[in-house]
This record gives sequence, C-alpha cells and structure tokens, in this order.
Amino acid sequence: MKTAPAPTVHVDVEPAAPVDVMAAIKDAGVQLGSLVEYDGRTVACPEGPQFVPGGRGRLRDVWTASGQVIARVEFEDGDSDAPLLADIRPAATLVPKKSSELAEGDVVRRHGMRVRLDTLSAARGSHPDRTVYTWTGTVLNMDEVREAGHVPLSFLCTHKRASGWVVDRDDVWTVQGNDFATWAVEAPAEEPAPARD
Repeated sequence: MKTAPAPTVHVDVEPAAPVDVMAAIKDAGVQLGSLVEYDGRTVACPEGPQFVPGGRGRLRDVWTASGQVIARVEFEDGDSDAPLLADIRPAATLVPKKSSELAEGDVVRRHGMRVRLDTLSAARGSHPDRTVYTWTGTVLNMDEVREAGHVPLSFLCTHKRASGWVVDRDDVWTVQGNDFATWAVEAPAEEPAPARD
C-alpha cells in the first residue's frame, strides 16, 4: 500500500537583516569576558509567560538568532543564562550618596527596584542638613518588581486629572530625603587588572 506524501507547508518569512555582532557588543559597552549584570525578565514559553530572574556573571559568547543578538552570561557557579545583549550592562557596585549628592541619571537601588533619577522636582528647606530633595524617577526593572511584590504596584502610578482620573505612568518612584538619608547608587564595578607575564 502506497501512502500519500505529506503536504508541504510554505511560509513566507522575510530574512532577518544581517546584524554586526561586534558593533552590538561595542554599543553595549562591554566585551567578551566582562563582568555584566541584567534584570529579571518575563519570557514567552509554550506554557505561558514565565519570569526568569536576573543575574550577574561573565559575558562568554554572543550570537544572533531571529534578528536579535543573544549573550551567554556564565555565573560564578558555572551555570549560564542567555539574555538579549541589549538587556545586559556592565556590572555595578553600590556607592552611598547623601540626598544632596544625587544627580540626574543616577540609578538608586531601593526596595528591590532600580530607579533612574529623571528630574529634581523640589528641594525645600531653610537649613542645608534639613533641605528635602525630591526626585522623580523611572523604575528600570518592572518585571522583577512585579514578581517580587515588595512594592504595591499602585504606588508606582502617577495620575492626571482632566475629565476623571487617568493612569499616566505605572513605572514611577519618588526618591525623597534630606542629608540624613543615604542612598545606594550604582557605579561601575572595578574590574581586576589583567595579570602580567
């Protein structure tokens, strides 16, 4: 008995544009072997969206897949993960800063959040030690914040009132304090100098 050939399924897929991997690595500000870190992310899986924790390790390999640049990050224990290269950054160490020392663009870590300071909305007070600095910031690791649940999501919303309440943003955090408050701010990690022969 002869069986009919299986039907051929033809799918038109546009080829992905070529990606310059070396340029992508350079744009990310890292190189192979660099100590890097990245935030947790939600990924699509056959079973539904799943949260994958962030990590910190050495950048060991980079390749392209489906037009995206993927990075292999090797952890200290030898395990690996493969986030997008665009999601990694040079590893940071934390330095303490008083409220008056904070600056636009600083990334403050607080309650499991990475908050980039966007605008100084107020600095009020009559005495330098008592001046209260209020920064409006953007939460950079929203997937982790949602997963951890340390901060009620309603606290991250701003509202505008025109003809009723409208949620304007859902990734906002305010960093506020006087110089009695000290903040943990990201700074580039010091890499050990390469060994000399």
